Amino acid sequence: MRIVWISSFSRTEATYENIGNNFDKSTEIVRDDCLLYIAHNLTGEWRDVVRHLGVTEPTIYHTEYKYRGDQKEINLKLLMSWKCQHFEHATPNALVEALDKAGRRDLAQSLLKEGEKVSASEGINTNTPTVSRGGEGQTMSVAKRRKTKALPKKTGGEESRRSAIINNKTKPLKKLSDKEEMFITEIKTKYKMLYEAVQPIPYIRDRLYCVDRVFVEGGIEYLVAMDRIEGYGIWKNLETYQNILISNNVNSRRRILEGEPGYGKSTITLQLAYDWCNRISESALSYVDTFILLRLRQLGGVKSICRAIKLFLLPKDSKVSANDIKEILEDSSLSVVVVLDGFDEYPDQDNDSESDVIDIITMERLQKNDVILTTRSSCLPKGLPPQTKRIKLTGFDDSARDQYIRKAVVTHNEEAVEKIKKRLKDNAVLAGLCQVPLFFVMFAHMSHESQHFQKFNSVTSFFRYMISCFHSHLKNKMKDKNVKKYDLFETEHQKLDKIAFEGLRGKDQNIVWRKEYLCTELGKDFYNQYVRIGILVEEEVLSIIAKPSAPITEHVQYVTEVRFFHKLFCEWYAAHFFADYASKDDVTFDDPTPFNPHLSRSSSIDKSNGWNTDSFLKHLNPIDLQFLYRFACGLNPDAGRKIIEYFKKSKEGEKFAILCILEQEEKVDNLLDTVENLCSSKVYISSENNLLLQRSTIQLMEIASSNGISISCVSIRGCFHSVDLKEEAICLDSGVKLQKLDTLREMEIYFTNDTDLRDKARDILDFSSRCPAMKKLKFIVVLLPLFIDDKDVLSKLDSHSCKVVWDYSVPPRRYTWELNLRSGRWEVSE
Repeated sequence: MRIVWISSFSRTEATYENIGNNFDKSTEIVRDDCLLYIAHNLTGEWRDVVRHLGVTEPTIYHTEYKYRGDQKEINLKLLMSWKCQHFEHATPNALVEALDKAGRRDLAQSLLKEGEKVSASEGINTNTPTVSRGGEGQTMSVAKRRKTKALPKKTGGEESRRSAIINNKTKPLKKLSDKEEMFITEIKTKYKMLYEAVQPIPYIRDRLYCVDRVFVEGGIEYLVAMDRIEGYGIWKNLETYQNILISNNVNSRRRILEGEPGYGKSTITLQLAYDWCNRISESALSYVDTFILLRLRQLGGVKSICRAIKLFLLPKDSKVSANDIKEILEDSSLSVVVVLDGFDEYPDQDNDSESDVIDIITMERLQKNDVILTTRSSCLPKGLPPQTKRIKLTGFDDSARDQYIRKAVVTHNEEAVEKIKKRLKDNAVLAGLCQVPLFFVMFAHMSHESQHFQKFNSVTSFFRYMISCFHSHLKNKMKDKNVKKYDLFETEHQKLDKIAFEGLRGKDQNIVWRKEYLCTELGKDFYNQYVRIGILVEEEVLSIIAKPSAPITEHVQYVTEVRFFHKLFCEWYAAHFFADYASKDDVTFDDPTPFNPHLSRSSSIDKSNGWNTDSFLKHLNPIDLQFLYRFACGLNPDAGRKIIEYFKKSKEGEKFAILCILEQEEKVDNLLDTVENLCSSKVYISSENNLLLQRSTIQLMEIASSNGISISCVSIRGCFHSVDLKEEAICLDSGVKLQKLDTLREMEIYFTNDTDLRDKARDILDFSSRCPAMKKLKFIVVLLPLFIDDKDVLSKLDSHSCKVVWDYSVPPRRYTWELNLRSGRWEVSE
C-alpha cells in the first residue's frame, strides 16, 4: 500500500495528538516483522508524526536506483524494520483510520487510492511492500515481510551506512519532551541565521548565500597510519564529507577534521548544520536527534559546555536552562553529535584550569556522543585518546573548481565559465594557490566581476590586488570629496600592522580585539572603513566578568569583539610590520631551530618596540604562519633575502625557503645562487606536502634545469602515481606533473607499504632514460618485476651509466639489488 505524503500536512502538536489518540491499539493485529518502506527524502512532517507515535527509527536493508533518460533519478528504496512503541497493534489500516478521525480524511483517502493503484499496476497484493519517490510528492508503503525471500546483499558505501545504523552509531529518534522540542527549535533557528549568511566576497555585503547554495566538496582524506621511521602520515581518500560520521575507516566517537587556513573547515560545519536542520536524507545527520555546533573562539573563560550552549546558541529569553541542556546531552536515548569548530582559535587551549572542552576532546566527558573537532594540522590538542580518528581537507582540484564556478558564480553560461577558467590558466602562479578554497572563491568571483583582470607572478601580488579591490568597491560608492581620505586609509595602515603582528606572535595567538580598543588605537574613521569593506568583522559575544559579590546577571555582559575576515588577512597586515622590521640593517637572523625559529643571541634591543632580537620571532611558527613569512618576502626584498637565508640553514626550513623565493618578483638571474644551493642536496616531494609546495618545489627544479644547474637528487616519497611518456612527465597523486629534467642526476621512488609498481616499472625506467644526466634510479620498499625485457630502455640507461637499485627492507634485514642493464635481471648489490 502506498501513501502519498502531502506537503501541507499540519505540523501542530495538536494534530499529532489527535492522530495518536485515534490510533487505537485494538484496531488490528500486527506482526513483529511488519516493515516500512519510506522514500529517499523523508519529510519533516512525517518524521514528527513518527516521533510522536514512538515509532522506532528504521533499519536500512535494501536500496534501488533507477535512470530516466540521461539523468540519474535517485529513486532509492529503503527497506526498514518498523515497530510502534506506544501502540502494540499498529498497521496501515489503523493509520488510515487514525488520520480519518484526526480530520485528515483527504490524506487517508489518498493513501487508500494509491494503495489500490500500486496493487493493480505492479501486480502485487496489499501485503507486499513497495515504494518510490514520485515526481511531486513522497511515497511510502507498509506491509508484512515475506520470510522466504532473501534480502539483497549490500556493498560499498551503502554497507557502511547500514552498518553504522545497525551498530547504533546513530540512535533512533525518540518522542521528545516539551523542553527538548523547545531546545531543538531554538538551536535550529540559530543555525539558520549562520548558514544563510555565507559571504564569498566580504566587501559585497548585499550578496549573502545559503551555505548549500555555494558549498562544493574538495578533497578529503583520513589517516591510515604513521610511518615510524620517516614520520610521514599515510592518508587515503574518504570520498565525501558525508562519510565522516558513517565510514568504517573513521569509526570512532572522537574525530579531528584538519585543514590549513582557508580550506573550508568552518564551511563544512555550516553544511553539516544545514543537513541536520533540513533532515537531508543523504546525510547521516538525518538520523541524529541533537546537533551541537560551537565556535571555540567564543568560549574564552567559559568552562561549562552547557553554559556555552546556553549563552551562544539559545536566545536571551530562552526558558531552557543549563541543567536542561545537561540532561539532553547525557540522555542515552538521544543521539547527539557535537562539533567544536576552531581549536586553533580557542583562547583556553593551553590553560591549565579545568574546561569541559578539553575534557570532551580527551573523552573525559560525553563519552557516548560523537564529537568532531576542527583545527589546523599544526595545532592538534594534547592528550588525544588513542581511538581518535584524523581527517584532513586537501582543497580544491580542477573538478571542484569547475563545479564551484557553475554552482555559485555563473549558471547556464558556458562562455563565462570558460572565461574564468582561462584567467586561472593564464595565472600559472595561482594554480597552486587556488587549491585553497578561500582563495579560489574570491578569485572566481573577482574574475567574473572584473572586465580587466591582470596576471600575477606571486601570491603577494594577488593578495595586494585583492585588497585593492576591497577598497575600490567602497570608493566607487563614496562622493568625490571623500576619495582622498579613503586612499590614505588604504595605504597608511601601520598601526593596524603592528596590532595584527602582536596578536599573532604571542604564545596564545590573540587575534580578537574589543571594538573600543581598536577604535581608540586606529581612530574611528579608519576603523569604520575597514569594517565597512569587510576586512574587519564585528561579532557580538558574551563576556564573563568575575564579580563575586554581584548578582549572577551582572557576571555576563554583551560586548562587540572584532576580528579579521580570515586569519590570512591578519597575516597580510602583520607581514607589513614584519617586513619593515626585518629589513633594518642591524637586524640579523641566525641559528634557526626547526619550526620554532628565533633570532641571534644578541643583546641588542629595538627600543622603538621594546623587543630584543632574541624574542622577536619567538612563537612565529612557519608551519602555522607560512603566509606571514611569504608575504613579508614579497613585500620587501631586503627582508626576503634574510628570511630565505635563515630558512636555508635547516633541513626543515628549505621547504619554506622554496615558497619564499617564489614570492620575490625578481628576474631568475637574481635567484640562481639560491636555487643552486637548494638543488645541491636532496630535494623531497612528499605526500605530506600540499599541492602548493609540490608545485613550488617542481618549479624551482625547472628553473635549475633550464639554467644548467645540476640537481643532485629528487626523492618522490609516497606520492608517485604514474608516468605519462607522451608528455615525458611523472604524475603525482595530487595531479601535479614532474617534467623531464635535463640536469637531474638521481631519483628515488619511495613508499612505506609495499606498493606494487610491477606494471609501471618499465615506464619509470623509460622516463629515467630520457633524463640525460641521470646516474642513479632507486626504488625503496616497492614491488617490482623480477625481469625487465625492454632492451631499448635498458640500452639507453646503460649508455649514460645509470645504475638502477632496488632497496627492500624486511626487519631486521635489508636487501639491495642492482639491475643488470644487459640481462634485465636483478643481482645482489655489492
